[in-house]
Amino acid sequence: MSKDHEEIHVGDALRKAMDGRKEPLSSVVNLLVERYLGIIERSHETVMFDYHAELYCNVLREVGRPLTAADIAAFPAMCAAWVARHPKFPPAPSKTALMVLNHSSFVALVALVDRLERQL
Repeated sequence: MSKDHEEIHVGDALRKAMDGRKEPLSSVVNLLVERYLGIIERSHETVMFDYHAELYCNVLREVGRPLTAADIAAFPAMCAAWVARHPKFPPAPSKTALMVLNHSSFVALVALVDRLERQL
């Protein structure tokens, strides 16, 4: 194995994405990454003010690892639970932030979490 290659774990999700494909693993992974980036780039940016970003980042820090798809789907509920546990956080921006999350598509949530995880 050359020094510019790393071993990766092929989990259930990647196995499912590879099912029926005859291309090598690297080609399939590159295709999935290109599609993912295309979806993320085309999604609209979630409106975010300073307090919103602080709330979202606090939740991501509390989780302490990159979010899975299931975690991202539950991200609005995770933020609501965090706000409930931290009553000193400004209530008006919290309500607005939660409203924005609750009305965001899954793709918009993925784009938001992806952007925030890169900044942390």
